[in-house]
Amino acid sequence: MKYTCTICGEITIPSAGDEVKPVQLRPEAHRPKLLYTDQQLIDLHAEGLNDPEIAERLGGVNRSYVGSRRRRLELKVNRKLLFTDQQLIDLHAEGLNDREIAEELGVSKTTAGDRRRELGLKTHDRKRMFTNQQLIDLHAEGLNDRGIAERLGVTRSPVGLRRRRLGIKSIRSLKSINHQRFLELYGKGLNDHEIADALGIGFWVVYRYRRRHDLASNWRRQLFTDQQLIDFHEKGLNDRETAEMIGAPVSRRMVGCRRRKLGLKANYHRRP
Repeated sequence: MKYTCTICGEITIPSAGDEVKPVQLRPEAHRPKLLYTDQQLIDLHAEGLNDPEIAERLGGVNRSYVGSRRRRLELKVNRKLLFTDQQLIDLHAEGLNDREIAEELGVSKTTAGDRRRELGLKTHDRKRMFTNQQLIDLHAEGLNDRGIAERLGVTRSPVGLRRRRLGIKSIRSLKSINHQRFLELYGKGLNDHEIADALGIGFWVVYRYRRRHDLASNWRRQLFTDQQLIDFHEKGLNDRETAEMIGAPVSRRMVGCRRRKLGLKANYHRRP
């Protein structure tokens, strides 16, 4: 018996001792339809179009397909000219840095920086938003980087960078806190966050300083005195009415909590 291959047409005659097994033929691999020719891509590339523009001209072809075919044809990428070298040179001559040049030309900072380096132009330092003397004076007042930044209206990062360049140490030590000033603010009932804002230092510095001196935390500023609450309670006012008399931001819950600490019973109804 003869066997004919359905693919190549070769005729095979097996010997008597050969075992014939059925072979399941795999279908041919699916090949994507050729949406455009190499010559079309070469012509569009010669016009100076980049990959997205070529893909659009070819009828919405995927950009990655165009780029892959272009690399196989060993064609260099056409980068769209967003600005001329003379434009960059003129802006650089005015003293603008990469970020400012990028904003003027409507491109990214990386694009402006790469073109500047290709032209052999040195970068301009960032425009100074404050002087060294301003930083030194504010640091001498005991302000840390965050406090100095708030006073100068800038972010914390440039303050810290300039301070390190000047060789000035950061104010992080607990010794930098004025103890008398701290006790004064603490005595007014300010919590750690409020004290930190008043002194221009970090919250955790105040927290550690208070813990070192075995002082309890002022969780809330004292918005009313115990005597005020007692007087309102004796008039027969309930918690809600007492809170309304004291005014915002005192709430009914705050009044009730302080009343229970003082051992006063609730006035459910106002006396006639």
